[in-house]
Amino acid sequence: MGRNKYIYALADYALVVSSSFGKGGTWAGAVEALSRLQDMPVFVRLDGAISEGNQQLHNQGAKPFPTEPWNDSLRELLVKAASWIEPVQTVEKIPQETVLDIHSQDIYQAVLPIILNHLQQPKDAKYLAECLNVRLSQMQDWLNKAVNEGTVRKINRPVTYVVNQPTTQLSLL
Repeated sequence: MGRNKYIYALADYALVVSSSFGKGGTWAGAVEALSRLQDMPVFVRLDGAISEGNQQLHNQGAKPFPTEPWNDSLRELLVKAASWIEPVQTVEKIPQETVLDIHSQDIYQAVLPIILNHLQQPKDAKYLAECLNVRLSQMQDWLNKAVNEGTVRKINRPVTYVVNQPTTQLSLL
């Protein structure tokens, strides 16, 4: 059962079709993915007869897997669903600046895995903005934030960006 957390760690997305509550490799892997792998969306099936484990995973932050009809490819469906923001239920009124900040952070977190996927090889901001169909200034803001977080590395001459992967020194001994 310990292998499941590695399977989750290697995945772009996770889908839990049915999980027991609090036991088993599916449960353990999904809970660990939700708590440690912020960049990877975890989806749960919530239509039909759902297990208590699926409901609890949703309560812990897993996204509902989209119901049919599916007109897009599975990858496009998951990318869209990963970027859905569930409405925040509150009793008191939240100041508009706070709401904008929350949504801005949610959007950045949703788009970051897509940006990182494009940055396996160095790319410039203009190319990324065109790929994601956003304004160049918006893409530059996201890239600057990713550079400040240490997730992305900026390369000069020409200016490009690439995923910041830790370097390891190989030993010849």
